[in-house]
Amino acid sequence: MRAKKKKKTAYEYGDITFTDPIGKPLIDLLLLENKSGYKDDISIVDFIDSTKKEPTLLKWWRKSEYEKRLAGRFYSVIIFRRTRRRKCIFLPYDLFNELEAWCGEYKKDIVDLHYGADSWTIVKFNHFLEWVTPETIRAILAEKCKPKLKRRR
Repeated sequence: MRAKKKKKTAYEYGDITFTDPIGKPLIDLLLLENKSGYKDDISIVDFIDSTKKEPTLLKWWRKSEYEKRLAGRFYSVIIFRRTRRRKCIFLPYDLFNELEAWCGEYKKDIVDLHYGADSWTIVKFNHFLEWVTPETIRAILAEKCKPKLKRRR
């Protein structure tokens, strides 16, 4: 509601925020959306053969990207769980590649999805948490926040 009136509220974008300062680097880096309880509404095959206007994951992604820009975050991710299925994380391909550079090769099940000019990676959430450490999140954020030096001509 505040955003509609051109007012910002710090750390109130996305579905997940922090109450303990230890979580601040994560929220400064990522806008986190959390979706659960969907039966068959979430399918990557919908990107290819859906008769709907737009696949559910893509709708969520577009909304999270909009909020990411409002919040001034670097990346959007969607954590989702279909009914009676495992929790997964849907993240932009460039973030996944950056994480591989910091954490090493991801050696578990993975789905890469390319749609138009956009690309994402989907992995199981518990495997993601085993792979990425809080130190990695802090290091990536520090790298992103470094002032860019201008080159002299």
